[in-house]
Amino acid sequence: QTKEKLVKVYYLKHIEQSNNNISRFEIECGKGFYIRSFARDFGESLNTKAHIYSLKRTKVGKFTIKNSILLDDLLKMSQMAYGIKGFHSSISVLDDIPAFEINNNEMLENISQGKKIKVDSFLTKPIVLCNRKNYFATNNGKVISLGKIDGLFFKPKKVLL
Repeated sequence: QTKEKLVKVYYLKHIEQSNNNISRFEIECGKGFYIRSFARDFGESLNTKAHIYSLKRTKVGKFTIKNSILLDDLLKMSQMAYGIKGFHSSISVLDDIPAFEINNNEMLENISQGKKIKVDSFLTKPIVLCNRKNYFATNNGKVISLGKIDGLFFKPKKVLL
């Protein structure tokens, strides 16, 4: 049994009820709101069963249908990207965040476990002294962690390994 938690519903509208017992809703909700749980709980409140027949997300954070790309189209674009100028790696759009390369296996293992690592041996003073909140740790040019520098240590906030 799952633990109950408080979630936010900003907007809930019943849009349509078809003849074959399919109801359509529009819901705007906060983090942690599970649509499938809503359907289950809604059915239980009506002394029946309910499930999700179809789910269409129209917005997640700042991403909306209007500014999205279909996965099939994205895959086609990535296949053509080698011949199209203007496509850049995902790390290149984040180039305003200082990054440093980690090649030491022990350090990679520690970062993968969310442990801090001592970075004074390979970081230059300007990167340590600049007043930044976020830093990337990379391995072979790929982002492996986002974290902060605290004295002589890099403390991972998000680990992508």
